[in-house]
Amino acid sequence: MPDLPSYFKAMRDNFPVDYITLRKTAYARQWDPKKETALGYSQVKIRMLRQATPDGTPEEMLVNDVLDGLPPSLQQIIRLPRGADRTVIALKLELGEQEPIWRRIHKVEKQSEGVNTVATHASSAYTHQLLTSPSAFPADQRRTFRYDPSRVVEAKGDLPRQYRKENGRVLRLNRPCGKCGQPHFDFEHDTLVGKVYSLVETFDYEEVDEVESSDF
Repeated sequence: MPDLPSYFKAMRDNFPVDYITLRKTAYARQWDPKKETALGYSQVKIRMLRQATPDGTPEEMLVNDVLDGLPPSLQQIIRLPRGADRTVIALKLELGEQEPIWRRIHKVEKQSEGVNTVATHASSAYTHQLLTSPSAFPADQRRTFRYDPSRVVEAKGDLPRQYRKENGRVLRLNRPCGKCGQPHFDFEHDTLVGKVYSLVETFDYEEVDEVESSDF
């Protein structure tokens, strides 16, 4: 059996990728605010652009291409530095902050779906799931509790952001917020932007006994 590099080279030689079409599709990708978040759109388009340019694209150009797919009214309030500091991370942080403001100003709401996924191009190759519906998890893994902001423990040193539940168990933040990309729990998002919901689900966060957390 040939080694893997030789195998991959043979595959590329026999099944060449149509990079011209991939690039056209990637550049044409636009944000659909009624079907996806701006952060979700940016993640999909960046992946499409990287697939279409295997030799690499300067990060500043990736950012500019993502901005081109946003409506001018949102582009106007996005504030990003120039040069080397114009990064994908900076763009995502700015989108997370400015999108809620843009939606309030222009009264554009994201349509609710049974499974929260970002809209993608018709080609299934670019289908991207941003959020997973709670119904996709077994009932015994879906845990609901009453959210109390005073039980949040901010990140400190090597310890991630945590939430101390009433039963003594501790939730540890293991990913950014799926709604805005900021470093907080999904169930905190609505409270932090001014909407309060008392019952929240925690089906996909690591949960440990309080004694296992050295911060308490």
